[in-house]
Amino acid sequence: MVLQNANSNSTLPIYYRLSAVWGSHEGSLLLWIWLLTVWSSAVALLSKHFPQEAVARVLGIMGIISVGFVLFVLFTSNPFTRTFPDFPVDGKELNPMLQDVGLIFHPPLLYMGYVGFSVAFAFAIASLMTGK
Repeated sequence: MVLQNANSNSTLPIYYRLSAVWGSHEGSLLLWIWLLTVWSSAVALLSKHFPQEAVARVLGIMGIISVGFVLFVLFTSNPFTRTFPDFPVDGKELNPMLQDVGLIFHPPLLYMGYVGFSVAFAFAIASLMTGK
């Protein structure tokens, strides 16, 4: 994958190899999709006390958001683009400016908050749809 080849190599410590996943534009969007999936799963698992019809609407809205975002990512900046055979076996290194402990924690926590607003949005739209 171009994403892996452009941002990681075998000499980086494991924590930088992990954070190299979201060290580029494509990887950041992949992290966004993954967190959207985590939030959708949390809503599905933790909303047992809500009416089943409301939860179904919320999950449907979150599914529409997810599908729209996945299509956007796949058509505009696909993180799964394959490399050509002439690429080196070991990838390039992560940008030295991004080799910081802040890259490990900041983007996942920031995106967790951003994507978390999709849950509130889905509940608001679902309640507007039902009028309750």
